[in-house]
Amino acid sequence: MSDHHPPERAAGADDLSLVPDRYALRWDDDGQGYLSCREAPTVRVVVEEGAVAASAAKSAPAGTIFLDGAAQGPPFLDRERDVHNLDHHEGCVRSFTLAACEQALVLVLKGFDLRDREWTVRANEPDLDTVLALWVLLNHMRISSSPELRRRVIPLIRLEGVIDAHGLELQELAGLPDDLHRETLASLDSLHDLELALTREGARGGPRQTDDRMERTVALLRAVDALVYSPEDFDRERAEVEELAREELPGGDLVVACRSAESIYRVERTLRWLYGDRLGVVVLQKDPETVTVRQVDAFLPATLDAVYAELNLIDPAAGPRGSAERWGGSAEIGGSPRGKGTRLEAREIARAAARAFRPPTLGERATALGRGVAAAVAGLAAAWGAAQVGAGAGSLLAAGAVLAVTVAGLALARADRRPGVYGLRAPAGSGWLLLLPGALVGGLLGGAWAPAALLDLPPQLVLGMASGESTRTPFWSLVLAAVLLPLAAELLLRGLVQGELSRAFRLRPAADPRLPRPAAVLGALLHGVAPLALSGLLWRLPVQGSAGLGLALIGALIGALVLGLAAGMARDRSESLVPPVLCHWIAVGAQVLVAAVV
Repeated sequence: MSDHHPPERAAGADDLSLVPDRYALRWDDDGQGYLSCREAPTVRVVVEEGAVAASAAKSAPAGTIFLDGAAQGPPFLDRERDVHNLDHHEGCVRSFTLAACEQALVLVLKGFDLRDREWTVRANEPDLDTVLALWVLLNHMRISSSPELRRRVIPLIRLEGVIDAHGLELQELAGLPDDLHRETLASLDSLHDLELALTREGARGGPRQTDDRMERTVALLRAVDALVYSPEDFDRERAEVEELAREELPGGDLVVACRSAESIYRVERTLRWLYGDRLGVVVLQKDPETVTVRQVDAFLPATLDAVYAELNLIDPAAGPRGSAERWGGSAEIGGSPRGKGTRLEAREIARAAARAFRPPTLGERATALGRGVAAAVAGLAAAWGAAQVGAGAGSLLAAGAVLAVTVAGLALARADRRPGVYGLRAPAGSGWLLLLPGALVGGLLGGAWAPAALLDLPPQLVLGMASGESTRTPFWSLVLAAVLLPLAAELLLRGLVQGELSRAFRLRPAADPRLPRPAAVLGALLHGVAPLALSGLLWRLPVQGSAGLGLALIGALIGALVLGLAAGMARDRSESLVPPVLCHWIAVGAQVLVAAVV
């Protein structure tokens, strides 16, 4: 054995048991298959037949690297746009140009760091030059940090590069000592034999030949690992980490969700090695229900308190505010509810953390506002339509129509997976009780959803001093409507509508809890429109034009706005729909009593 190769080196390309399987085939959300390496998570490799034109390569998305014929045209490095073509086929003097694998090695040795952004490497055929170039890019961190590994791999890259560019007759240009040359050539021969066998096997697969390119690439990359690595190379201070999800934060920082049996601090060291200064937040899943969150970058625009607030609203396992079953901890490290754990997947947690650290985009705000307003319009339109065909039972049918629209909307929004966002949990605390007087005022001003027919009944009937048999609409029907209409209104406006609107403003606690949040204010404004849309059904207003009509309408509008604001704030303080429903029932009671005695 030559002195140029340490004795602990792996024996050969076919001995895969000595090295871990670090490469995997994955698919993105669009169904695009790609290859990834556990130690280069910011790099995805796509191996597919065909080549793009030179002009298309120049204008490719930032973070694209073409390899060895994947782009038609000369090699180039566009450092401004981060688009590169490592090639020696077209537009260059092949004899004067390094092979693709050597070009990749030169880049890495000159400090090319693929952790600074997301990269896509494109190749069209997994020949040995291409595979070695891929191997260099996927192992760039180890090559940069380990002189010992460089002594092992550079002869392999150099000899393959010379043979690929100049042929076997000029292989001595590699400049290797005789014993090292023979050993390296034997290693290349073993890789070439494997490449040929894999290609033949893929060809026998018929139409699957193109699909097998990725699998052949993985097999060859593992064979290179077996040639240059030894078991001791993977038995170091770095923890075994399986990445589950990754989200980018403003400024390029990353939220990385992973699974590992190691401690959060060992995992953090490993991820720092993989991502460098881009690592912002670590989400560590010990088991499906136990998750630890650690903020690595202290200079992010918020702390983990914002992350806890977001997670507590979307996690079905989280209890109401003030309970022990909540996400929480310090501003730097915390975790999932201790008793029941979490019911969120790692990707959901990573996305929630990313949302907590960035404001919503203009498109997200517009979408959320549009969905909220559309839900309110749909509910009011359903109530009006049901009233038109319901004759005497119009208010009861209106309640049913609003409930149907609301239930459908909550189902489409998967509200059961985000109970805190839509208020579908038990109320928290008692601060919402302070808003009951506001709801009472709203009812006294005539802002509640109460059947107009009930408000027009004789006072003695409403007060229980007479029988309702002589009324046109059954008394029990009006009472039932008086119960169901507020329930429907709150499920619609404080549940579905306010839940959708809250996405436009990020679900963080208000700076002053005594002030209403923007979503509650917008929900109250939509509530205030109801007297205009459903005046004949829910509000007792004069039919003929008069000064009384204007005063009654203004009173109803003000009352609806006051009630909507009180109910919206009660919903935010309690994280539940129960308090706003109680607020509305109180307002209905006040409104009915006022109608009975005035």
